[in-house]
Amino acid sequence: MKKYFFALLMMFVMCVTLCSTAFAKESKPSKYSKIKAHAEKFMKAHTVNYLLEEPIELYNLEDKVVALFFKSTKSGYIIVNTENLTVPEFSPTENNKFITNRNIKYFYNGPLTYMEKVGDSIIDLKSHEAMGNEKQLKTQLKRTMLYGTENITAATNTKSATRATQDQIYGTVPNYSYNPTGICGSTASAMLTRYYDIYVDGRFVPSYLESSDGVALTKHLVPYIDGSTPGSTATELRNGLNNYLSDQGVSKRVSTYYSSLINTIKSSVSSDNPYILGLYNHPKYGNHWVTGYGYYDSSDDYALVNDGWGSVNVWIHLYYADVVAK
Repeated sequence: MKKYFFALLMMFVMCVTLCSTAFAKESKPSKYSKIKAHAEKFMKAHTVNYLLEEPIELYNLEDKVVALFFKSTKSGYIIVNTENLTVPEFSPTENNKFITNRNIKYFYNGPLTYMEKVGDSIIDLKSHEAMGNEKQLKTQLKRTMLYGTENITAATNTKSATRATQDQIYGTVPNYSYNPTGICGSTASAMLTRYYDIYVDGRFVPSYLESSDGVALTKHLVPYIDGSTPGSTATELRNGLNNYLSDQGVSKRVSTYYSSLINTIKSSVSSDNPYILGLYNHPKYGNHWVTGYGYYDSSDDYALVNDGWGSVNVWIHLYYADVVAK
């Protein structure tokens, strides 16, 4: 009888303990629950993979948490500024290769700028170079390094908070990736002109240049845009495209815009027209031409593009863009 009573008592104690623990876990709100909810709402507008794991804190050199990194439970990630809830960077599909361990103390200075402390040194996670110790960086690089959330704001070209809008054109931009020698201007132009050929006027591309991979059209555009040396400036791309369009007998002409990029893009998309976006010093693409067909306009501005390397639905932060051709 005593053994039976003792067993019942132990079961009761275990039940109370487990239930109390479970209740405590359920009732205790996360320190960053509001920011996480904001991040999931942002991601939900761009992908079905919007459910996020608990965040990893990102610091500045004043030892202050300036941003939170959230990884999707499936794929994709988002970084949110803790001060004003702006989004310096995100990807709806790609995982972040640098912020992977919540036991590491990471330092952050805006889009794709990740560091960690190893011993007494701050290490750049992309180049693996030692940048100096915290004291040296505070003294020597105070104006450019992580010295407060205002630097993240400046680095990401953040505007004052506004109502978010997004849109994309109704048609589908062809997916061309032929670019063997750095002729991305011709590749992007081929996607643009073929779109107009399909949806606007069949004279934009001669039938003998039409193909599913766009190789023939891209090669045809190279003398107009890239010339004998691969690579094209904004002026060369604009003039080359206009010369080609003139030869095709269509009235469409391309202009280049260097300011108010998001408004230029919105104007193009609202007319269901694609555009060509010039990237400058992008961490992945470097200096590169891509073909855009959508946008996200909020505290941070993004273009939705085909990257000319075979990937569609790529979001580009306009911090890395310097010209729009449309």
